[in-house]
Amino acid sequence: MERILNFLDKSTNGKCYKSFKYSLDDLEVPSLIYDDKPKIVLQPKAETDKRKQKYISVKEEAEKYKGNSIFKYFLDGSRKTYKVDDIAIGERIYPIIAGQIAVGCCFRPDAETFKCQKMERHFVLSLPIMLNTDGLPDVPFFKDLTVELNKSLLLRKMKVEFSNIFPYETELLKKNNSGDKEKYEDRGVALIQNKMMDLEQEIVHGLWKDNLLNDTSYLIKDGSLEYSKRDSFKGHDLSRLKQHYKYVVGVSKSFNPELFKSDNKSIARTIAEMPEYHRTEAYKYEFEGTTFCVWYLRIRENKFCDHQFAGVVKVEMILTAEEEIEEGLSTDVINQISANIVNERNPVCYGSDKRWANHIYPVYLTESYVKSQYIGDSFFLNLF
Repeated sequence: MERILNFLDKSTNGKCYKSFKYSLDDLEVPSLIYDDKPKIVLQPKAETDKRKQKYISVKEEAEKYKGNSIFKYFLDGSRKTYKVDDIAIGERIYPIIAGQIAVGCCFRPDAETFKCQKMERHFVLSLPIMLNTDGLPDVPFFKDLTVELNKSLLLRKMKVEFSNIFPYETELLKKNNSGDKEKYEDRGVALIQNKMMDLEQEIVHGLWKDNLLNDTSYLIKDGSLEYSKRDSFKGHDLSRLKQHYKYVVGVSKSFNPELFKSDNKSIARTIAEMPEYHRTEAYKYEFEGTTFCVWYLRIRENKFCDHQFAGVVKVEMILTAEEEIEEGLSTDVINQISANIVNERNPVCYGSDKRWANHIYPVYLTESYVKSQYIGDSFFLNLF
């Protein structure tokens, strides 16, 4: 049965070399930064209580919500990428990138029930745009190529279907933000990452459309809410997209505290020395035309951890109303959200994940479920 690389040999103007296949995620390959964007100046304060406070305790507030969490939905997106071959077009050689994408949302209607609300699994390819020599626009060309690929007897027998073939640009490589020379692999991986983020936004849009999100039914998204304009869901106007996120909270396990400055001073030490069950003030900043409210929360002391930021999470919300943008998010709401996040910390996944101290347990369960949807690396690579 014809494998994918044989199909590309026959169906395009390129020549595949059947070179060594490997996972890009196991290498130190630069890729799209997801949780932290470039340096941002924080603008205090993004909450209605304007008193200057170094730390705010949410311990008493957390007691009120034990057994009655406002968080009902948990969202996580994941992807695995592989270099499966090199393809020659004319005198130049480009990588062929393949990927598995899994994005899932779990629902917890009560303390005893945890189930899947929505699951998206996609297999994708990223190929050099120069493969299109038919004179057709790029989108129809690669869409037709995807349709023909899925007719393969091997893919039909293995019950595998590719949802997209993304063309990456092949103009001269430039230096990235770190000063290192960009790689074609980076471009392919970034397109796959963008697809993952589009799927996350589709799920949030669906929950919003079905009126499932409200002030007693929030969603925690694993990671940042900072989507750039190029990533906005299917070209939706950014102002419309923001409305979907009114009851969505982004919780980041890993972050770079040096990226954020207040009054032109780093707040890294403030975060590092924060007591358990306390949060920082909420700060406001703008990114890509969207106003964010961000604060840091210590959900666990770092007595048994390996670094000073273990046990701290970064919490983000998008400010959707003009009043919130001007006056800040309600301090009561920030305390309520923080208290509920504290209550979600146990039980821990100690020993299963090196980020255990920063994990919100239902997010860990969601992440584990999402990653269980992957097919094995050997099986996947054998399709090529």
